[in-house]
Amino acid sequence: MVNLKYLVLPLLVGLLKVVKATGEEDTKTYPGYYKIKDNEGNPSDKIRQCTAKECTVIDIPKGGECSSEEDLGKLYLDGEEVKLCATKLTDDTYSSIGFSDKEENYVVMHATEGDVFNFDRSKTFYLVKVTADAIYYDVTAETPKDYCADTDGKLISRKEDFCSSKGSGRYYTCKNGKCDSKLQTDYQDESNGEINDCILEVTDEEEGTLEVRDEEKGTCGVVHGKTCGSSNNGYHLLESGDLVLYNKDNEGESCTVISSPVDGYYWNDYQYNENVIMCVGSKCSEIDILDAECTDKTTNKLVDSHYKLDFCLGSNKEELNMITYVQGVEESAFSDTEKNYAIKRYDYSITVDVEVTGDQIVGEVSYTCEKGICSTKKKTIITIDVNNNNNDISCKIENYEGVEAIRFVNKEGNVVKDSENDGYLIKITKTSCNVLIQPKNAGYYINDSKMFKCDAGKCYLFEPTFENAGDIKYYLNSSSSDTNKLIKCDNGSGCEALKVKKESYYMDSSSDGLGLIYCTTTTCTTTSGVNRFAYLSNAYENDYSESIIICNNNECKNIDASEENVGKNYLNGGSNKSSYPLVVCNEEEAVKKWTVSTGKANKLFVNANAVSKTSKPFILCSSKTSCSEIDANGSGIFVDIDTKKLYKWDTEQWNNEVDLVQNAAYYVNSNFEIKLNNSGENGKLVYCKTVKKGDANEEKVCEVLSSLSTYYANAYDQGLIKTVSNVPEIVPESDIIEGYYINSATNIVECDNSKKCGLYTPVSKKCKKEEEQDGDDFKLITSEGKLCNKLGKAASPISLPSANTKYMLNVNEKTNLWNVNTKSVTVIHSTNENYLIDDDNKIQKSKNVKGTYYKCSTDGCVSKNDEGVYSNDDLATSKVYPLIKCDSNNECKGDTKGEMNIYCLIDNTLKLCKKCDTTTPECMEPNTKTGFYLNKETKSIISCNGGCADYSSHTKVGYYLSQDVAEPLIQCSLSVGSSIRCTNSTVNDGYYITKPWEEGDNYKVKLISCESGVCTEKEKPEGWYRSGENGKAIIYCKGEGEGDEYKTKSCISYAIPTVGYYVNGKGDDITGKYLIQCTKESSGVICKEVKPVITSGNKYYSNAAPLTLALSGNALIKCSTNECSTFDFDCTGEGCLSKYYVNGDNNQLIYCLTKNICSAYPIIQNQKSWFVNYDGTKLITCSNKVCSEQESSNEGYYLNSDPLTSFNKPIIKKDDDDGKWKVSLSDGNGWYLNADDKAINSEVIIRCTSPYSCGYRDLKNSACSNSIAGEFTKFYGKIKWCNGQGVAVELSDKVVVTQYKSNNIIPGVNLPIGNSEGYAVMDVKSNSIFLKNDKYNGYYYDGNGEYIYFCPRYKKGICTAEVLNNGYYVEYNNANIYKCYESNDKGKGHCDVVTSESCDENSNVIKSSGIELCKYYKSDSEKLKLSEIKSNEYALNTGKKGEDYIFPGSDSEYVRVNVEKYSVKLNENIINYTKCNCNNQNCKIKYDKDNKLFSCAIDNKYEYDEDTNYGFWLWDAGVVKKIFIPVQNEKGDIVSKLECNIGGFCLKQKLAPRTRVSYEVINGVLNAVYRDGGKSPVTPPIEKGSYFGENGSKEYFCETNGECKEKEGYKDIGKSFVGGRLEITLQGFEKPIKSSKKHSKFVMKKYSASSLRKRDGNEESYDEVLELTHASYTSSDETRNIFIYRNEEDEDDEENYMMITNQDKEIGLGYTCYKGRCSEIGKSSNVRYYLNTAQIGNGINCSNELVKCDSEKCDFVKFDQDLTSIIVENAASTGTDDAIISCNIDSGCQAVAVTASNGLPKCKAENGNLNIHQTEAGAELTDDQYCLYNGIPYGGSEELTEGIYMFDVTSRYIDHTKVKENHIYASLYNCKKISNDLSCTQTYGYIINNNDGYSICSSTGCEYKNYNDLKATKCEVVGNGGIIKDGQELKICLGDGKTITEAKDKIYTTDIIVNGSFPETSFGK
Repeated sequence: MVNLKYLVLPLLVGLLKVVKATGEEDTKTYPGYYKIKDNEGNPSDKIRQCTAKECTVIDIPKGGECSSEEDLGKLYLDGEEVKLCATKLTDDTYSSIGFSDKEENYVVMHATEGDVFNFDRSKTFYLVKVTADAIYYDVTAETPKDYCADTDGKLISRKEDFCSSKGSGRYYTCKNGKCDSKLQTDYQDESNGEINDCILEVTDEEEGTLEVRDEEKGTCGVVHGKTCGSSNNGYHLLESGDLVLYNKDNEGESCTVISSPVDGYYWNDYQYNENVIMCVGSKCSEIDILDAECTDKTTNKLVDSHYKLDFCLGSNKEELNMITYVQGVEESAFSDTEKNYAIKRYDYSITVDVEVTGDQIVGEVSYTCEKGICSTKKKTIITIDVNNNNNDISCKIENYEGVEAIRFVNKEGNVVKDSENDGYLIKITKTSCNVLIQPKNAGYYINDSKMFKCDAGKCYLFEPTFENAGDIKYYLNSSSSDTNKLIKCDNGSGCEALKVKKESYYMDSSSDGLGLIYCTTTTCTTTSGVNRFAYLSNAYENDYSESIIICNNNECKNIDASEENVGKNYLNGGSNKSSYPLVVCNEEEAVKKWTVSTGKANKLFVNANAVSKTSKPFILCSSKTSCSEIDANGSGIFVDIDTKKLYKWDTEQWNNEVDLVQNAAYYVNSNFEIKLNNSGENGKLVYCKTVKKGDANEEKVCEVLSSLSTYYANAYDQGLIKTVSNVPEIVPESDIIEGYYINSATNIVECDNSKKCGLYTPVSKKCKKEEEQDGDDFKLITSEGKLCNKLGKAASPISLPSANTKYMLNVNEKTNLWNVNTKSVTVIHSTNENYLIDDDNKIQKSKNVKGTYYKCSTDGCVSKNDEGVYSNDDLATSKVYPLIKCDSNNECKGDTKGEMNIYCLIDNTLKLCKKCDTTTPECMEPNTKTGFYLNKETKSIISCNGGCADYSSHTKVGYYLSQDVAEPLIQCSLSVGSSIRCTNSTVNDGYYITKPWEEGDNYKVKLISCESGVCTEKEKPEGWYRSGENGKAIIYCKGEGEGDEYKTKSCISYAIPTVGYYVNGKGDDITGKYLIQCTKESSGVICKEVKPVITSGNKYYSNAAPLTLALSGNALIKCSTNECSTFDFDCTGEGCLSKYYVNGDNNQLIYCLTKNICSAYPIIQNQKSWFVNYDGTKLITCSNKVCSEQESSNEGYYLNSDPLTSFNKPIIKKDDDDGKWKVSLSDGNGWYLNADDKAINSEVIIRCTSPYSCGYRDLKNSACSNSIAGEFTKFYGKIKWCNGQGVAVELSDKVVVTQYKSNNIIPGVNLPIGNSEGYAVMDVKSNSIFLKNDKYNGYYYDGNGEYIYFCPRYKKGICTAEVLNNGYYVEYNNANIYKCYESNDKGKGHCDVVTSESCDENSNVIKSSGIELCKYYKSDSEKLKLSEIKSNEYALNTGKKGEDYIFPGSDSEYVRVNVEKYSVKLNENIINYTKCNCNNQNCKIKYDKDNKLFSCAIDNKYEYDEDTNYGFWLWDAGVVKKIFIPVQNEKGDIVSKLECNIGGFCLKQKLAPRTRVSYEVINGVLNAVYRDGGKSPVTPPIEKGSYFGENGSKEYFCETNGECKEKEGYKDIGKSFVGGRLEITLQGFEKPIKSSKKHSKFVMKKYSASSLRKRDGNEESYDEVLELTHASYTSSDETRNIFIYRNEEDEDDEENYMMITNQDKEIGLGYTCYKGRCSEIGKSSNVRYYLNTAQIGNGINCSNELVKCDSEKCDFVKFDQDLTSIIVENAASTGTDDAIISCNIDSGCQAVAVTASNGLPKCKAENGNLNIHQTEAGAELTDDQYCLYNGIPYGGSEELTEGIYMFDVTSRYIDHTKVKENHIYASLYNCKKISNDLSCTQTYGYIINNNDGYSICSSTGCEYKNYNDLKATKCEVVGNGGIIKDGQELKICLGDGKTITEAKDKIYTTDIIVNGSFPETSFGK
């Protein structure tokens, strides 16, 4: 016979699933409402609502009312109180009830419209229990017949109802919480309104239809109303014996005849009004529902739980939500006792599951089943061999008689049916067993439409999850034997392995982001997509692709071939991209498909994958096989050569409706985007023209010009393009001059006076106007490219001169001077010039030769020939004849000045004279212009403006622009004395400073710009300019105001400026020369204008300006493609300025320490390196010593190459908050995938051994194995991790626990000490794997096996494996509790998950408000937080006789357990050694030492400690409260005892000595008097104090030498005896202190005033500690620390003033005593540690041995798995011999000596890898200890800043501002910031926090001195550097009578006269 208990899978209690706010299950499931509280017990805003079917969490209502039937049974908000709408009263009013602290019963009306209180439709009311936290159906409540309730629903007696006006008007008769009611008015039964007039009848057996009859044809109390409703849903048994299933919902109603019902139980929604239907053998009948609990007699039957039906298996109620196997039971639906049934619960039935057929293995039982009817047989045993070191796993099979089958089983051979537990896919026959999938081979597998996933060495059943109907997912089939390598899973049709028909790609559903599967017709592999590329997909049904995959932003998606996608283009990322760079959607024969395509040189394609109209809008192909995406960074207008069109953005799309023009050039960049200026990269030209094709056809042809002419008309804006050194440039509009620009005789560009240019089209070879040829237009250049310099029929064209020649030409009736050469013929625009023209209309070159004088202005030129002298304004000939002289005959010639070459001012008129100072000067009068002239004779300046005047009084040192063209520059300088001397200056290209600014001249400081001998003035100069002045290199100008208001105030020239770069003040120069570069050459510093070479992004140059100006200023110049400017460091915060910039000078780097301090940073390695740019918006990458800024599209991780930060922040990643790139600590120990998608193999993996240290690691290309454990490989097509066991792991979000067997498999992680293997919790993501420090805090169980993994938080993700013991294991982070059983002869060890939230029959450890331990059996009365329990041993009440024992492995009511923070393990069962029955009575165990036999004495008194030596069971109120357990050695002798408080600690106690009840002094010797009347001398040493006779009859006082006399001891102590116990009264105590007969007490005898205090030989005051027993009080001269328990609320507590040894007590008082001199231990501002002297050497796991005192309290340090050892400073140290406390969980705590210490130890640092948790010598450090790296202390939780830091001898931080005690070998460090970097040095000196005292800190530590101990008041006594007392202040002596106090951050020097007068100083300064 099979035991039913083991056939149920799973064993689940109850039919309800209760969901809390946390998602956890609860056990309270009665219909009703339950408040939900958070973990701290505070109310939440949620309510748990339970119906008869399920519990859900709802929000607390925000409103509502109680005014209609629809409101009944529902919650609503009445003001701020949540209430239940309970009852409709007789007067159509409604009553409600609220939550209440008083637990009482109320009636609640059946709610027809509700969901909660409507489960029995035959009843009118329910009784509910109302509490403070719940209103729920009370199944236990009942009333007498015709009981009453008030209007609120509260039950009251009939008498109360009769006497009250608030009665409800009804009588109630209730049982099991359900009520019938009568109205008091007519005493008639009430109806709940749910009676329905619905009869079901079979009218057509074939169709099984439904007929609904009216009221006259009969009734059945089923549903309210005349028609059937949804409440009738379920099964009905008709009078005909037919079973029908009725259903009504929103879609209609149906009634189906069940022709052959399956064995089982059937019901409908009226399960309480109609009998349940039982069907056996297709025959059905109604049966009674048993109103009972489940027992053995109700097995396989239903019982009524009064609000739901429950199915019974033995005494258990089972939910049956999975297939459950039961043995047949007579008189049940499953009645064949020789059979087993596979049953399952459905909506309205529990029936045999006819789908169960074949062999089934359940637990230890094997079945053979046919349609759910099963028989047992000998169990098939399947054995999985996994102990073979990761080689192939094998299996064996025994007792199998079935057919060949494939199963998925666990290690025990049981079938795995869920996806939570791992297993093995095996193929079995009668004789063989083979493992089909080896778990080490990570991947996905498919077998018979079921999928399996293997990862990290385990395999699981795998079911894809889908979000939408029709979703499809793809996986790579990892099976080596299956040729179909692509697994396709369809939401609806399941999964299958496919063979593709064409090379294509599929999104890899096993991988996030860019994961793809690449398939050929023969195989598939995983790969990674690349952002911005498309891949042909979906080619398994047809031989073409029906969709593509497009990848962007690290994600991929599918795009179908559709009408809207036809013609769209993407970049091809597939394997054939090198031949076919494009993917395009085409339509062929009405079939839309995606295909790959070639490109075409210089062709543009509109990019279907554009980011925006400016980001990647086009694909540009440079050849047939090479295409790339391009941006729109400029004009946004693109030239497409192929279509001969312009692309422009038109609101929502790009259109190309504009044709390219002909005979003009488009100036474009490399992306064929029209350039609007010359900045950035050099452009190229696209030119279109018409060419003949054949005889008559013409065709427009466009091409990129490779060989360039000089000039082109700009096709975009009709401007002019000029080629310089084969590089085209736009000629600025301001530089376009009217005229002709000549490439050849037949290729000329013409520009008109509006600066519009086009191809010139001459019509004649001649110059004369001939109407029939030329019309009215005069063409200056003939069709042969010659110049018409004259007009008329006689005129003949001339060849263009090679050199610049000026002609005066009349064009279109307007005469102008033209500049003519073979390259151009352009107008010279005049303002006010004079020229002499010869007969050929050229400038007359010779003097004294007749010509025609022309006066030119802005209106053109006019021939004058008026008599006079005029300046020759032609620069070329002005040196030959500076004057034009016209005589009275109107004959004009060029002439020299001759002797009249001096400009003189005569009669306020400007004249040219031989001399100026004669009375009759020989002069001539030239025409004058506004401006300056130089009087060479007087070396002074003449100023002309309308008239002329002497300017000497206004002349300043500087340069002036001369109106004499031949000599355009005047230099005025200081001569002898204060006079100013002016001369003509040599003219060099560059700038010259005019006169300096002076008050009143309106800031009119200007520069003169000279180029090629022509000089002009520059208004409002600002910034830097190249100087033309000899001996000067550069000029700097500054002024005031902004924009138009700016005025230059001064300009300064520098002869030797700082070598480097300056921003060119010329600004937006067409040449792009935005910089001035000054270099050191042999002739001096030379400055020149330069153009920065920038194609994209920004570059930076070191700004030499601040150094030249000797001022602080921004040290960088920022240059973009169209400007350069001084870089404004716009950032705040520490370190924000310390950044890198791309050096435009050499394409390497510049590093700036501050905005004023920058220097070049050379890149010396070729390896690619990464830096963050100045504002974090971009990365700087350097490769092959060339650096550039780039906006990385690959978000992820990069290795930081900055040597200044990489040593402690090795990673670059984007900040989650502001989205900027920042250097960062790594995530700890693990790996990143380099985000650089172009990284070479040796740089793909970034390996981090700590948060501070990372480096590159090679990417492997071989299969995972033990040899490459911990490495990454691309062997599988995409990168996978080979875990510690050499098993491949997919990179997807998950947490795995991996084994590792050597150090550094996990970077920087060693094996646990003493272990040959470790386990690491790894956080796996798509681009990183790191040790997960915080995933688990405690034990982790992987679901099967005999091992559990211990992963405490302090181990930071490192775990060890432990064999299971009986007990509970806890994991805190996820609040997991495992109830575990160790392996034994009954089976292998295993664990179950505990879900209990109360102390029930399932668990001793529960999830309530945290993880709690239940002290008593099934009682919530007392629970303890597991993490706060300090003792290791505990005693629990875990069972009751006749019931199951809860604790795993227990067979007793009481057990001893080992309690730790993370586990509660069985130690032993507590047994009573005797056979006596001592229920509810104390039992004292007696022991026969000789025979070693136990016996008992019932109801014995526990008076003295000795009573418990051999065992004692102490009862209180019917419950065992304490058990004393004797401890025997191997020989059976009792050597000690355990004091076990049930629900409390078990304490190891010494056997109590023979009990002394009093003392006598006999012959001067102190004798003890024992309980049995015996006496004996007290063994020395005898403590000093008073000893008392019986009941205090006599007092004996003993000295420390043992001499005792009958006399009174301390007279200030009051003494009395009460009940045989001594009581004493001390000064300062309000009540007497009562002694105990069971243990000693310790009290401090204090003295009220310091003058009266006891003093030792050194005059130091102290107190005494007295030990009090029931017959004595004594003092001791021991050196010790004592810690006392205090219960101030109950002074009668017998344990008050008890010394704490191993008890579970909080410290109330503490004393530290040195040779009997004691002081109280108080709270401490700094953390202090003390030894508990009494417990040293006696504790288990250091229990209660170490005390930690802080500002809050003193408490014992708990040692457990979290803390196994510690070294701390001894606060009670008396010197170097006991300066340190050392504790180890195995050996205990002790005080140890310390030798010399020289500050903090150095941190461990190997190969640049910093480890702050280990010293250089290898010692491990805790989180609160510090070590030095590069001189800086590291440790603790915060980084150090500037200041003084103190550390104790154990390297822990001490707040020196709170020090009032000595610290042996403490060290001081002074930390300062230097250039933004922290620097720390060890130092010595004084710490003075206040005037109460100070510390002297030297190499031996810091000694604290009290103010009152300082006697010196004069510096002469202590010497320089010493401390004196000045009144109430402490001061430091400096010498010469000076002292300092209250100084801060100041440096003082003084002469040290006496060695050591200042700590650690010697004679000198």
